[in-house]
Order: sequence, then structure tokens, then C-alpha cells
Amino acid sequence: PVPVCLDRLHSSKKKKNTFVFVGRLSKNKRLDLLVEAFASASQNKEAMLYIVGSDFENLRKELERKVKNLNAEDRIKFLGKLPEQELVELLASTDFFISASDYESFGISAIEGMASGCIPVLSSIPSFRAFVEKGKNGFIVDFHNTKRASKKLAQIMELSRAEKEKMRKNAIAYSKRFEPKEQTKKLLALYSQLHNKRR
Repeated sequence: PVPVCLDRLHSSKKKKNTFVFVGRLSKNKRLDLLVEAFASASQNKEAMLYIVGSDFENLRKELERKVKNLNAEDRIKFLGKLPEQELVELLASTDFFISASDYESFGISAIEGMASGCIPVLSSIPSFRAFVEKGKNGFIVDFHNTKRASKKLAQIMELSRAEKEKMRKNAIAYSKRFEPKEQTKKLLALYSQLHNKRR
């Protein structure tokens, strides 16, 4: 695993049913599927989705039109690329980190979200399934089935505060495995093991 510097991240008072996506606005992130599922799930609910990241493939206008057509402009906001400290504070106060990506080499943003106390709600791809223990430290959602994804998101929005706090603690604890000092320990143990085999 890639070491992730988590020292600057923290968790603070969470705003209920707030979700954040952090990443480039590119086709592989499947923000089209994400906004569709979220718009449906959040109808008549107090919920908000923040989309953070640079407009890498000029998709923002198209996505904003889609959000408008879904009548979800009041609960899906595009924030563009944020200064680092603003992003840190947003993650700290957000309930869930969400991504519908079709592929990710690792998923550093999701780990940073977990370190900030965000419960991960992620697509069913190998890199995400590798660190999400369903129902324990996060959720895996099939965003390609919009109806099913919407139903799952609606269920997630109904979690009690106690259920969320338990999962939040598990997410923070899991994220610590990716701190540089932990990765260094693993590398040293591996080198030692290889060295002993050669002797």
C-alpha cells in the first residue's frame, strides 16, 4: 500500500447526512451515476453532496445541467478545487466520503476521508473493496444499478448517530494503517524476512 500523510487531518462535529466527493471531474469517476443516485435518494431528506475537484475533462457544465434536470440544485453543490485547509475542514465536518469511480489505482482520497472521520461509501471496484469492510467501516455500492444504489444511499441516510459513530471510529482506526510510520514498519519486516530467507 502507498503511505498516506494523515497528520494534517482531523475529525470535528459532523453535519448530518453530508457527503463529499474529492477528485478530478473525469469520466472514470462516474459522477453522472453518483448525482443520479444521490438526487433520487435524497428527495424529501435533509442531505447534501459536495463535489470537490478540478474540471479535468470539462464535465462540470454537463453535470450541472444534469443536476438541474434532476431538481437537485439545492442539495448537490460543485465547489471546484479547494485550498488544502478548506478541504481539510470540509472533510472534518462531513458525514460520508462517496465515490462511484469505475477504477482507481489505490484511492488515497478515500483513505484521507476515513482519517477525517468520513464513513466511506464507495463503488464496487478492487481497490475500494480491499479496504472497506462492509457495514463495519464503510459501504460498497453498485452505482451502475441506479435504482439499487439510490435505495442503498437512502438506507445509509437513515443510520442512527450511534451506528455512524461506531463506523466512524472503525474508519479512522483503519486509515492509520496507511501512515508512513506503519508502512515503514511493514517494509522493514519484509526486508528482514527476505534477508533471513537468503541466509
